[in-house]
Amino acid sequence: MDPGLKMKQLTKDIINLRYSGKTYKEICKNLKCSKSHISYICKKYIENNRLIVAENSKNIDKGPSLKKALIGAAKYYQNKEDILINEHLVKMQKYKNQSFLYYICGLYEGEGNHSGTECKMSNSDYKLIKQFIIFATDVLKKEITVTLQIHKSHDKNLCLKFWNEKGISIKYIRQHDNRKQKKDNKNRENYGTINVRIIKPWGIRKALIANYSFPG
Repeated sequence: MDPGLKMKQLTKDIINLRYSGKTYKEICKNLKCSKSHISYICKKYIENNRLIVAENSKNIDKGPSLKKALIGAAKYYQNKEDILINEHLVKMQKYKNQSFLYYICGLYEGEGNHSGTECKMSNSDYKLIKQFIIFATDVLKKEITVTLQIHKSHDKNLCLKFWNEKGISIKYIRQHDNRKQKKDNKNRENYGTINVRIIKPWGIRKALIANYSFPG
């Protein structure tokens, strides 16, 4: 295959997989390419303003065909995003408890992840986590992944027992040893932090912020 065509196809594949909710690690395993290249493509053409960046990108050394393909991909995904935003809005507007959505909007803006296309939240307070899970599964009807993040100094079984008793099912466990465990009287750090990630989250944040954030 022509190197230019191969690069163009790889870029499209990265964009497709990223928008489908795949992580950098999952894309790397699927496409057999470096994580640094995936990060470069995602940050350049997805996480920033896709259309403006694509139209102004300097791809002369890579040929005009790649630039044209990137602009086409940006326009396609912009249209697709608009459609998905409307779909999310329909689900939100059908939900009986509209005040809950204003609460979720404030919760997500304060505690959620705002980078790129992901829609996820990390917290050590089980009550906040349960509210975000309700939003993802009951309102949007989305699948989620729930990851327990703990330090090596934590008692893993004790942490799992705590979260299970609170009605939160853990799918993954991630252990860190990059900082010392903090101790406080609230017992929050003692049981780790929960990360909830919505699968295929494209357009959710824009739909939520545009319609349920308070002005000013």
